[in-house]
Amino acid sequence: MKSSADGVATIMIDVEPVDTSGRLLRLHTDRTSDPAVASLDVTVGRRVIRLDVLAASHRVALLDRPASDRLASDRPASDSSVVDRPTSDRPVSALSGVDPPDADGCAALVTETVACVRGGVPASPAELPRRSGWVAGGWTMEFHSTLTEGVAAVAAGRAAAEAAVAAGQGLIARFPGSADAVTALAVTAAADSAIAWSTWHLYPGADPHVVHTSTVATLTPGRP
Repeated sequence: MKSSADGVATIMIDVEPVDTSGRLLRLHTDRTSDPAVASLDVTVGRRVIRLDVLAASHRVALLDRPASDRLASDRPASDSSVVDRPTSDRPVSALSGVDPPDADGCAALVTETVACVRGGVPASPAELPRRSGWVAGGWTMEFHSTLTEGVAAVAAGRAAAEAAVAAGQGLIARFPGSADAVTALAVTAAADSAIAWSTWHLYPGADPHVVHTSTVATLTPGRP
């Protein structure tokens, strides 16, 4: 691990990325088998937000902690309060692979995977949606994405990712070949009934561009 000039920790990944173009990214809400190359757990009350960097891009899983793991001192944030810096249970680390999101006793409520098309075969929908929504595990999901082209866009994306990680909880992973070959994830807001995260996927080189995604998960009223 090393730090950037702004002091933001960056994981150096010694794995060639499968994800080579933001134009091949697709949104999957049920794809959990891809091994992570870097991972971070962020605890918010009874929930765990698992941020995974994949060779093929990223996965975020919203998990429900088992009752045995909830300490008496846990005090979930009220609906109106925002936890600016949720606590991290697991240090950011480069991994050879991690278990599926629910393998450690945490029940997976929601899974968002943004990853390149397997084998280059188009998925459905045919491209990463600019806006999408779905309901899973008692949570209503709102997903947004943008693709911006140009060297300046890559530089701006890296700066935005570093600022978000520095302000909250997240991780930045750098792949071989370029200082800007970066995938970053950050929890940007977290309360008992609403959690938000953002991701940045930077593609330097001959076709420089950046894909930014933002997601808001809102608990269905009446759900615990």
